[in-house]
Amino acid sequence: MKNLLLVFADLAMNKSGSYRWIAASIMNKVRIVSMVLVFSILSLIVIGSALNMVMSDLQRTTELQQSLGMTSVSAVGLAIIIGSLTAICLFFRKSFWGLDNSAKEESAPQMKSEPAVELSPIVQALSVLVMDFVDERREKRQREANSVGQILG
Repeated sequence: MKNLLLVFADLAMNKSGSYRWIAASIMNKVRIVSMVLVFSILSLIVIGSALNMVMSDLQRTTELQQSLGMTSVSAVGLAIIIGSLTAICLFFRKSFWGLDNSAKEESAPQMKSEPAVELSPIVQALSVLVMDFVDERREKRQREANSVGQILG
């Protein structure tokens, strides 16, 4: 949470830093989630209203004619419901949001074009020390395997 606040502080002060892409990514995700929520709520309202219109029309028609009948108002209500469900199905597809595998592959080279993070000298020294230790262990295992091979062979 502290790092997120630092990102927003850098944005507020217009400092250019390595946090820019993090903030852009966060804001993009927030926009997507908010759009999905707003569209979901609106579609539920439209479907509920259309369903209410169909039910009230069917009730009124049944009271007047003493039989279940469909009128043009019911047909329009059903068309609205079908249209809303179709829009929801199209809206929530992965390709609509650009979440296909092809989109991820295209965005990967853009991430590589970002400047590499510079490591501090302490981190570089520690990484060299660890790699040296790993190399020594590997060489020791190879020597032990060779000596066991000579004893058995």
